[in-house]
Amino acid sequence: LLLPLVFLATSTATGTLIELPKQLTPKEIVQVKAVEYGVPAPLLEKIITCESQWQTTVQSRHIYPRDIPKVGIKKGTRERSFGISQLNLDWNPNITYEQAIDPLFAIDFMAKKVSEGRGSMWSCFPKPMKQIKPSN
Repeated sequence: LLLPLVFLATSTATGTLIELPKQLTPKEIVQVKAVEYGVPAPLLEKIITCESQWQTTVQSRHIYPRDIPKVGIKKGTRERSFGISQLNLDWNPNITYEQAIDPLFAIDFMAKKVSEGRGSMWSCFPKPMKQIKPSN
């Protein structure tokens, strides 16, 4: 799977303009974002493999076992997590479906959150790592 991308993109980490090749695969995006955010690429790859098996438009199959009124979730409804990084639209209301299924956006979001010590947002984040904050 090749993704057409712009030649220049703004780094969300630094605000600087970075050059990107015309097309990057999701695995190549992981490599770029791992370097940009200073997180281990194998960790991001492990989370993505577990969460979505690298499928860019997949929806979670999880069914909520109870109501969660804080975000309007009703018992028995299907989780609204989408894309390669399984971004949950109920818990992240500022993220659109289009962004969730865009590998560049989704992998950038994941790498940023992992770099901030928030990898436990993903159920596939390795349990021993939940106590460790990545060094910058």
